[in-house]
Amino acid sequence: PLKRVNVGMMLGKASKIAQGQVQTHSKQRPPNNISFLMRLAEKAGYPPQKIQEIRSLHLNRQLKSIFPFQQHEPFYLAFLKSIYSVCRPLIHKTLPLRLFLLADDKKPLIFP
Repeated sequence: PLKRVNVGMMLGKASKIAQGQVQTHSKQRPPNNISFLMRLAEKAGYPPQKIQEIRSLHLNRQLKSIFPFQQHEPFYLAFLKSIYSVCRPLIHKTLPLRLFLLADDKKPLIFP
């Protein structure tokens, strides 16, 4: 039997899941992707100038150019919490869930 569930994902798929789109095979972005990411940054306490930088993104993996891909970076903590809130109800409540956010050759960010 399963003892825990570990889920690893890259930034692009993770962004879809964070917005509640668990079918990630579509090449379409959720319609409000940039707005969603800007709200996350605002919620994490970033200044307006930093939040506006998100508007220039073409790919979610470019988030690393705005927010350092580090375990305690407030943006990624808010991002991972959002993903967790979508994934947690999909997994039996007795199984622990751990998320691994992956970005190229960087060390994965883990939540919780």
